Amino acid sequence: MASEDMEKDLYKNWVRGAKGLEYLQEGLQDFVGDKVQLCRNQSLQKIINGLPTGSVRQCNQCTSQNLLPEHAKKKNACNRNTCTENIPYNCFGSKPKDRRKCKKKICSKLYDEIVLDHSSRDPLWKNTDPSTWCSDPLGWSFGKCFQTTTGSGSSACTTDAAGLLSILINNTTIQNNWLACNDMSSKITCPFNRARDIRNAIMHSSKLELDEPVLGYYLDTFMTVLQDAKCLLNYNGSKQAVDKLLQLKNHQINISLKDETRLVQNRKEALSELKEMTAEGLREIDERIVAAKTKLEEANRVAELNIRDKTKAALSELGKRKAERLCEIEKTEIRATLNFIVEKVSALSDIEQAKKGAEQDVNERTKAAMSELEQARKGAAQDVKKITKDALSELEEAKKSVQECTKVSLSELEGARKGAETSTGLTPHLSAAEDAYLKRKTDLRDDLVTFYKDTHSSIPLSPLFEEHDTPLVDFYVLPQMNSIEVQNLFPEGREIKTPVKLSDMFKSGNKWSREIYLIAEAGLGKTAFSKYLAVTWCQAHRPEKEFEKYFPEDAIDVMREFDFLFLVFLRDSSEGCSIDNLIVNQIVQNLSLSCTMTVSSLQEILHRERCLVILDALDEWTHPGEKCVKVPTKNNPSS
Repeated sequence: MASEDMEKDLYKNWVRGAKGLEYLQEGLQDFVGDKVQLCRNQSLQKIINGLPTGSVRQCNQCTSQNLLPEHAKKKNACNRNTCTENIPYNCFGSKPKDRRKCKKKICSKLYDEIVLDHSSRDPLWKNTDPSTWCSDPLGWSFGKCFQTTTGSGSSACTTDAAGLLSILINNTTIQNNWLACNDMSSKITCPFNRARDIRNAIMHSSKLELDEPVLGYYLDTFMTVLQDAKCLLNYNGSKQAVDKLLQLKNHQINISLKDETRLVQNRKEALSELKEMTAEGLREIDERIVAAKTKLEEANRVAELNIRDKTKAALSELGKRKAERLCEIEKTEIRATLNFIVEKVSALSDIEQAKKGAEQDVNERTKAAMSELEQARKGAAQDVKKITKDALSELEEAKKSVQECTKVSLSELEGARKGAETSTGLTPHLSAAEDAYLKRKTDLRDDLVTFYKDTHSSIPLSPLFEEHDTPLVDFYVLPQMNSIEVQNLFPEGREIKTPVKLSDMFKSGNKWSREIYLIAEAGLGKTAFSKYLAVTWCQAHRPEKEFEKYFPEDAIDVMREFDFLFLVFLRDSSEGCSIDNLIVNQIVQNLSLSCTMTVSSLQEILHRERCLVILDALDEWTHPGEKCVKVPTKNNPSS
């Protein structure tokens, strides 16, 4: 009976806390309504004063679909370097297509004024209608831009306490001119921030219970907000709300059943808004992922084009240099031949002239002519030999140059051939059968890495949202593992826990464990741990630099010890009890080279290589035959 009374008192305290929120809203509504209207009017008047005389002073033609901010460009989407907003993705200028700046030169500038007046430069555009920014007499469509969540309130009187507090926290003009609190970002020193958190704690409570000390703290925080020393303290609505809160704290106010029902309904509406906000946040995440993928694909396409152009230019330059070198060799050979011919003709001309002179003076200078002729012949022969020797030397040098170029080209071709052999897995000194096995092994490892990254690299964001997946490495944290030694020295026994690394789970000293059983209650992460091992194995054998920070070095080292890893989900296997067949049916048949991988070739790999086979959901599996066994078995137990 005492327990029931206690639970009833805790519920009554929750109702009093929810009623205190109503009093807080009543105390804030006049102040916030006045200041929002004044801020809108000041911003609008500032813009109008800068317009030419006789210009229109209002606009109702701009909407969320056609308005382009003043800072944005028509042809270029806003980005982090050009946008005044903290999150350019939320800016109207991030999607400038079919948008234009305000024809009256008002709304686009007012958009920028709202951004600059927001404490975090991130207004809530989904909560407002730009066509009413000028015409709304209360200016509330302007004020809703400073709320943190969407709401249907059309004035301060119809907006809940959370919406009013958000405006005060996010609007820097109100903070600087009419509030004493000078650090709105602090949840410790700022009562406005604390009051907003308290509102969420009350309206999102699952048990609808509050104890007396916590309720007192909540109500004191509400009164601290309403007694802000600069302006809020002097508002009649604030004073009346403080009096009601004091009476509520001292149990001097009776809450009717009708009020209680309304307060519970307000909580339900708040929970519904929270669910909508969560769904909307997930939609925004999906949209940003799609946009990021589009940008990445475009960047890849541009990079491929650049690589293709550079390769083409390099090949063209290589061909050009080769042609120039061959041309130089041909020119050298031609010059050597021409020089030899010229020298020879010149020598023959000298002989002919000497012969003619000797004939003319044949009677008088026969001996002298014969002597000169002999000397001329010898000199010509020496000159011819020298010229010939020089020409042959030049030709030999040209020949050596050609041979060197040919040798370099052949060396490059031989290196390319060896590289091609290495990339295809062929090893010249191994047998054809061994080459085929090595290629089969390499192809299977590459296919497994691709398959695991496609199917096991993500986990559900939450058990409440299983349809939304998130990258495993961003959210998964490897649990702490302990070695437990039970000492039976005493009747009750004593456990000694010693922290161990992942590698210690697979090895006992230098000996590998053949069978390991992982037991835990449902939902504690056995499947996520299995996927983590598969993704770690992929990183160990096909590392990617951008993901190195997510994996401990010990985990990478132990996964590198396993040549292959096979992750089998027994909950998906209603038939069959052979591990070999389960691997073929669940994994191999989904690989790109499944046609080349048979059961016998898989058995050969299981026999020759160190393999890690993970059987997930063993407790959910039953043998399909009459003779039940506890664990699926291998076709060849000795492998």
